[in-house]
Amino acid sequence: MCSSFISIKCPDYAQVLAQGRYAEYWYGCSLIELGDKVIIRLMQEGDLSEAALVHQAAFTRQRHSLEWLQCNLKAFPRYMIYVAKLDEQPESKVVGYIIWVQKSGFRPEAVLELEQLAVLPECQGQGVAKALILESLSLVKQQLAEQDSVLKHVLVTTRADNFAQQLYKKTLGAEVESTISNLYSADEVLMIARNVGDTIQ
Repeated sequence: MCSSFISIKCPDYAQVLAQGRYAEYWYGCSLIELGDKVIIRLMQEGDLSEAALVHQAAFTRQRHSLEWLQCNLKAFPRYMIYVAKLDEQPESKVVGYIIWVQKSGFRPEAVLELEQLAVLPECQGQGVAKALILESLSLVKQQLAEQDSVLKHVLVTTRADNFAQQLYKKTLGAEVESTISNLYSADEVLMIARNVGDTIQ
């Protein structure tokens, strides 16, 4: 991991983990089948195998899930990955993850891409994705502050027919800016949440 980059301070990944940087997102009875709370925290090496299973289940057309996540994890702090677990017990499993990417360099006003969001099929519809977005974004803003940066905009692409559009609109205030024909397996929409650093704490 880098210790400095021009005037940007890039903390050691292990140091960030040692600070216990995670968030608890309480739901009450809405997550009664999953437990009382979801823990959102920075991904660790030990989470990779379980996170790869989430990736495989969520993105069936993609391959080499473990290698994909390993590469992203090693690119911290440009790539910041957070996992969702049902509690802090060692036996609790990863039920989802989110990948945030700093675009086009370490900027004073950072533009992030929500590159990937995945939740196990059996845990979908329970608020885990919402928790991942909102709680991890709060932690990302802390990370940006350590780099003397503030959050400006968030970009996200998703299939034009994906219900996730509504999730991004409700949680981030993202709006569709354009449609890209036949980008991956179908048409994709580009959504942008502008000045999101002022609206999400």
